[in-house]
Amino acid sequence: MRLTDSYDAYLVDLDGVVWRGEEPIAGAPEAITALRDMGKRVVFVTNNASRSPRDYAAKLMRLRIPTEPADIISSAHAVIEQLRAIGLKPGDRVHVCGTPALGQFVAAHRFVATGDTHDVKALVVAWNPQMVMDDIRRAADVARSGVPFIGANRDATYPTENGLLPGSGAIIAAIEVASAHTATIVGKPEPKLFRVALERAGAAPERTLVVGDRADSDAAGARAAGLAVALVLTGVTTERDLPLLPIRPDYILSSICEITSSSGEGALPASAEDEDQDHPGDEPADVREERSPGLFDLP
Repeated sequence: MRLTDSYDAYLVDLDGVVWRGEEPIAGAPEAITALRDMGKRVVFVTNNASRSPRDYAAKLMRLRIPTEPADIISSAHAVIEQLRAIGLKPGDRVHVCGTPALGQFVAAHRFVATGDTHDVKALVVAWNPQMVMDDIRRAADVARSGVPFIGANRDATYPTENGLLPGSGAIIAAIEVASAHTATIVGKPEPKLFRVALERAGAAPERTLVVGDRADSDAAGARAAGLAVALVLTGVTTERDLPLLPIRPDYILSSICEITSSSGEGALPASAEDEDQDHPGDEPADVREERSPGLFDLP
């Protein structure tokens, strides 16, 4: 049975699955097009809050993957939900330690995004390839003031066409150490993003597959949301990492292309019984594996 026979909706990560930096993963645009031609629903789910949904849609268009901004869910959406959940009101000032696009997204939801350290109601920290030491210093000053400290995600690295860069998690860790305050993380592996994306896809959970490149965020978040997950080896996770995966995926694929290729036939999810018998360091016996032969540059 092919994966496309088992799932009607696909919640697809971007970095390391569809592209690395500005370069598309080989065959990824064609795989997304093939899924859509089959009538499958595709919603993109990314931990990267450095761009707005409209910016992501424009980048996908450049890669020949036309996508509406509404079909792109990022950790910035979870940031907004968290600001509202902690009681912030329209007009409240929020210190944003991130890209201008994140600041604009926060402002578009009627908060006042600022780089000031005084008279702010919350601190938001996310990945910014242009971040400098003074950004970290000011964010640590705000965190020490005791306002809510919200982090987009703890992804330690960010995959680009030139290798791995320090990710949002590395930036947040520096601010946490400097301020002695701990961030509340709202992106993956928290299940909120997947639940929002599932609602956007309009599909049943049991007919939905998450596709990502990180076990610690994509697979863990999918598990928390009760969704099946396929881990691809085109981003952060490589074949060498498989024996040490902290979270066991349902499928291990060489790339997203395998979902629509004939080689995707016969992949079966791990049984609940086998999940109960999992041991750290064990490589899943019933997970299909297919193999295929300057700091902070803006992707």
